[in-house]
Amino acid sequence: MNRTDHPAPQDPDAPAVEELTEEKLSFVRHELRTPINAILGYGEMLREDLEEEPGHPLAQGLEQLHAGTREILKAINRRLDNSRLQAGKLSAAALRRTAAELRPPAEWIAQEAGKLVDAAADEALEVLRPDLGKVLEASRQLFTLLEGLSDPSKAILSGRLSPAADASPAATVPAVDAVDIPCPPGTVLVVDDNEANRDVLGRYLTRQGHRVEFAVDGQEALEKISPGSHDLILLDILMPEIDGREVLRRLRDGGLLADTPVIVISAMDDIRAVAECIKLGAEDCLRKPFDPVLLRARVRAGLEKKRLREREHAYLEEIKQGKERADQLLHLLYPAKIVEELKSTGRVRPRHYQHVAVFFADLVGFTAYCQEQEPEAVLDKLQIVDDAFEELTLEHGLEKIKTIGDAFMAASGLVRRTEQPVLECVRCGLDFVRRLEGSQLPWSVRVGIHAGPLIAGVVGRRKCLFDVWGATVNTAARVESNGDPGSVNVSEAAWLEVQSSCEGHSLGQRQMKGIGALEIFRVDSLR
Repeated sequence: MNRTDHPAPQDPDAPAVEELTEEKLSFVRHELRTPINAILGYGEMLREDLEEEPGHPLAQGLEQLHAGTREILKAINRRLDNSRLQAGKLSAAALRRTAAELRPPAEWIAQEAGKLVDAAADEALEVLRPDLGKVLEASRQLFTLLEGLSDPSKAILSGRLSPAADASPAATVPAVDAVDIPCPPGTVLVVDDNEANRDVLGRYLTRQGHRVEFAVDGQEALEKISPGSHDLILLDILMPEIDGREVLRRLRDGGLLADTPVIVISAMDDIRAVAECIKLGAEDCLRKPFDPVLLRARVRAGLEKKRLREREHAYLEEIKQGKERADQLLHLLYPAKIVEELKSTGRVRPRHYQHVAVFFADLVGFTAYCQEQEPEAVLDKLQIVDDAFEELTLEHGLEKIKTIGDAFMAASGLVRRTEQPVLECVRCGLDFVRRLEGSQLPWSVRVGIHAGPLIAGVVGRRKCLFDVWGATVNTAARVESNGDPGSVNVSEAAWLEVQSSCEGHSLGQRQMKGIGALEIFRVDSLR
């Protein structure tokens, strides 16, 4: 195994030597490492299961198996390295010699795996047999791969190194059916017009733990099949009246094949009929008389596909629900038009708005109340106010901008066109004042409204907020803080827009920080 490889002299009459490239060599390594990884992975789990019994013969056997597999992996990594190919020390012929030298230790590993399966026949170790079976299966695959690589009559890289379905192992390697690897149970519908065929299939499937139902022809099968009724269908092709192809065609047209895999079982030699069934949506084909081991493998694969589809549907449903929750959250945070823009473009472009009514409301006496009450009591009452604010803004067509402690902010005419934005805010404000007056809450509310141009957009990167800026916003805030408690207060500009629809009076000039003197009007009622 350690000798230096030299290119062999070429016979001029011999066929062209297969070229070995880095890409092909990488493919070979991948194919060989796949079963090795399985042997080591399952072997490691089995060794962990036996940690409390270090002296057990099975534990010792696993240790030896693990060590032997590691040695083969080291040899593959060392002798099939790209650097040897680049240095001219590795060729297709040298690769075959390496594979031939690794066959005996690989055969020993397969034999030892078979012995371990036999050693686990004890009822106390029965739980280990499934994983031991996987070790055995992988060791057989490794041996067969090395056998194929060392055969001069086969192209090393014909696009497939894995053993063919009819490949026969060496006589010293245990048979594949030495281990009964359990198959996940499911509900299987057997469709066959021959009673003996139905009986044999039913017995095999029942022994494997499946729930079996039968249909004697295609018509009965179509009557029994419905969404979610079966996990797998075993379907005969040649049946009277409605044959297997017609059953498949109707299932496909009814959308039932999307969730229920079908395996065609038939004694027909016409490959075109089988191909037609596959084209119609069948997952696989099994010929009669069938091999029980092959049947078990095909049924297992079909059920696993079924479960994968179910998980896929569940994941898609979770994604759909998550998207709906995200949409709901977005609509809680932003106006509807802003959400549409955000979803369609991934961003929200800031905009100038020429005429928007800005609504501010503040709870009078809130700070003093908080100093004397428990936080839970304060929050419960504040939630009542916030619920009323959200309900009224929605009712009057305002966009809620944000809540800052005991302060509430909204706007009208921002993302929805309206002829009377100030009047909408006044109506909302009057209802808000009345709602709190009748609620027996310990506060009154003071509302301030102003209208004019402003800028609106989304600010922030991690916690984004739709907000508005400009002198109009600042003025509305000053009007609110300088107005009368328990009332709706508007600026002079806002009053001029609603005086024909409202009853009210002037509160006179008020000095406002950053603005100067500004006349405020109190709105008492609507006309």
